[in-house]
Amino acid sequence: MFVIDVVPLTHLPKNQPQVLSYFYAEPILKGSLVKVKINNRLCLAVVLDSVSVAERKAHLKSADFQLKKVSEILISPFFDERHLSFALWLADYYYEDLSLVFRFLVPSTIEKWLKNNGQVKVAAARINQKKPVFKKEVLDPKAEKKTLIDLIAHYFLKKKRVLILTPTILHLEHYEALMKNQFKFSIVSSELSPKNYLKRYLEVLANQAPIILATRSGALLPFRQLDAIIVLDEYNPAYKSWDQRPYYQTVRLAQKLSSSYGADLYLFSSYPQLGDNTLKLKTSFNLSLIDLAPETEIFGRPIVSLAAQKEIKDVLKQSGRIILFLNRLGTATSIICPDCA
Repeated sequence: MFVIDVVPLTHLPKNQPQVLSYFYAEPILKGSLVKVKINNRLCLAVVLDSVSVAERKAHLKSADFQLKKVSEILISPFFDERHLSFALWLADYYYEDLSLVFRFLVPSTIEKWLKNNGQVKVAAARINQKKPVFKKEVLDPKAEKKTLIDLIAHYFLKKKRVLILTPTILHLEHYEALMKNQFKFSIVSSELSPKNYLKRYLEVLANQAPIILATRSGALLPFRQLDAIIVLDEYNPAYKSWDQRPYYQTVRLAQKLSSSYGADLYLFSSYPQLGDNTLKLKTSFNLSLIDLAPETEIFGRPIVSLAAQKEIKDVLKQSGRIILFLNRLGTATSIICPDCA
């Protein structure tokens, strides 16, 4: 006899235990999808662990409840070890309920699909042994198409699995049109119907989707093999999930997937970001902090310091280019021109 620890795919308040225990005659593999009873109602659950009753004997003797039996094993295993660890990390990192995270990762229509079809094809997990490549750069819009096609082809010809993430559906449609003559994509986005989303989900589970083009939800798919992740327009705010729990940042998820699966990670953007490049700038450019207080007393409130104005004029005389990074990005309450004050 074995004690089976599961996370039910139903709402469990945060102040309630998120992992419940049942029993079964045999051990059940971690990550299996099973059916259990909660208040005489059957619901889906994901298995986290199986231990013999002997190991829990002392705990069970002192417990004021009686274990129920696991009602049915549906898919064993459903989550592989890496995807299971990813789910646990997601709940811990973003401080979310385990039950909510697992509900989010398992399509609600899968039980109905199982009733109609009887089984799900699950591919064996493939492990990358090498250290993943990490590349972060500004993608030249003029060379964007060739850069992406060459990169994707590099993995496709070697029968590798590639995930391409875009921040919005408009971006997704743009990149699909850009490369549709070269590749056939498995498209994943919030615009898919539940039936079509489940179809894509099961393709990934069976390792039948070589190139996935997706919005942020693509990072949550149950990969059995993942060799490269390409994040386009890395700094786009749409990569943050604000409208639906669990809240997460897709680029952070991509970094975790890269670490878990040994997948090469490419972060592309159309412009540089000061915060990510400050350390690099210190080695090749002169950085200085300028106190505007003395200039404010004399000239009012200068938008740009005198030293910065001089640097800008010098660059413009040489027909150079300048990037001004603004800390408020258009949300400043007011800007006062010193000549008009």
